[in-house]
Amino acid sequence: MAQKEKNIVYIECHCCGEKTPRTSPNRKYCSRCAEKIAKSPTRKRRSKAAERLLDWRDLRGKSLNRVDAEAKAFGLSYGQYTAAVYSGGIDALLRSRGFIDPKAVLMGVKAR
Repeated sequence: MAQKEKNIVYIECHCCGEKTPRTSPNRKYCSRCAEKIAKSPTRKRRSKAAERLLDWRDLRGKSLNRVDAEAKAFGLSYGQYTAAVYSGGIDALLRSRGFIDPKAVLMGVKAR
């Protein structure tokens, strides 16, 4: 019996135009260009910005009621609070409203 030939789909790299085999449905770049893009300053900046939100300001895993209770503790609406957290400006906003230690305020917050 003859071996079955695998149907290989080739794509053009968005960066250099080189033909490269598609190994996943989302692949856009050849392996050389993918390495360059992963090491780019923009990619590094984005990952550093994401790391800044991984402390008490991180809203992932919190219930909507919990986040709403935190917002009310600071005298903000849910929308104002989440927008400030995700933009990275929550510290400055809370300092301008007179909150020196936000963690201390959050210790007493209970979700409804």
